[in-house]
Formats: sequence, C-alpha cells, structure tokens
Amino acid sequence: MAMTTTLARSDAERSGAHGRTAELHAIRAQALAGPSEKATAAQHAKGKLTARERIGLLLDEGSFNEVEQFAGTGRPASAWRTRSPTPTV
Repeated sequence: MAMTTTLARSDAERSGAHGRTAELHAIRAQALAGPSEKATAAQHAKGKLTARERIGLLLDEGSFNEVEQFAGTGRPASAWRTRSPTPTV
C-alpha cells in the first residue's frame, strides 16, 4: 500500500511539473512575441522605438541572446523557483 501512495504522489508531482512547464512555455512565447500592437503603437506615437527595435539597430543580427525573458511578466523571480533551497545545518 505504501508503494501505491508513493506512485500516486509521483503522478501528482509529475502532473504539477507538466502544468508548470506548460505555463512557463506559454509565458516564454508571450515574452518572445514582444509587446502588444497597442503598446508598440504607443511607443511609436511618443517618437520612441521598442527595446528590441533599439537593440536591433545597435547590434549585428545574431550577436545578441536575450536572457531574463520573464522580466516584466509581473511575477517576482521567487515565483519561478520549484523548490526551496536545502537548509544547511
């Protein structure tokens, strides 16, 4: 019976991990898509370029790898941690 409980817990953890992974993929796709058309239009109306447009003008194509794609998603970095750090004794 203990084995069934362990398997059930593993299944629950797996489905939670799959759900979290799917959520992260969706957020990453949204981040890669960039700002909405409305936000881009607002920037252009102010005579400004979007951040990606400015980077595109400054750097050679393919020379820039974007990191921290979740910045600006409205979630603190701690929200992406999947487990707590192991406490030291």
